[in-house]
Amino acid sequence: MPLPPNFLSPEDQAEYDAYMSRFSEINHYYDYHTVPVIDWFFKQATEALHHELWIPACTSFLNGIETSLMVTLKSLMLKPTVNDQHAAPELVDLEGISVMSNALLRKAKQEGVPVELLSFPAEQDMLVKVAAGRTPEAEIVRLRNNLCHGNILEFIMSVDIGTSGPIRIFTPECCRELAHELSSISRNWVVGLHKYWVDNNLISP
Repeated sequence: MPLPPNFLSPEDQAEYDAYMSRFSEINHYYDYHTVPVIDWFFKQATEALHHELWIPACTSFLNGIETSLMVTLKSLMLKPTVNDQHAAPELVDLEGISVMSNALLRKAKQEGVPVELLSFPAEQDMLVKVAAGRTPEAEIVRLRNNLCHGNILEFIMSVDIGTSGPIRIFTPECCRELAHELSSISRNWVVGLHKYWVDNNLISP
């Protein structure tokens, strides 16, 4: 709810706007929930993003995406058939489900999961990569396999400091742009994933 004009000082208004922006983004994941073991990755990633914790934001978004794919496929495996009168077993492990890979994305796509929502803006051939085999990796797979294993070398920046020539540096800010990209992808992803869960009776509307 917007406040009356000039109700707050410029500093307090900026703080209020930042709070409302964070609240709105986190609330988005409540609106398009699936199960807590998926949802909390995205909520925590958004908290990290708004506190400028760029590396935790990136890894939490990536882990949330991976977990959401794995849990979705496992939930489909456990889903009772039409003639089965028993309730679905509890989800207690992810045995039998691949970790993040082209194969995981390919299996999810075969089940109708809208994995194309995980493509990056400049990645026009994601589904081609996924269909091709293990390599070349879809960008979301490549980034997860690098960042979540501690490989941040591609984010090292070359900075020219004058006569002594450029130096290579890394700070968490080097991942800021990626964190915002992953946030945008994740916001779209959970909308499509929530619809998939509802349409396939994995959760109630």
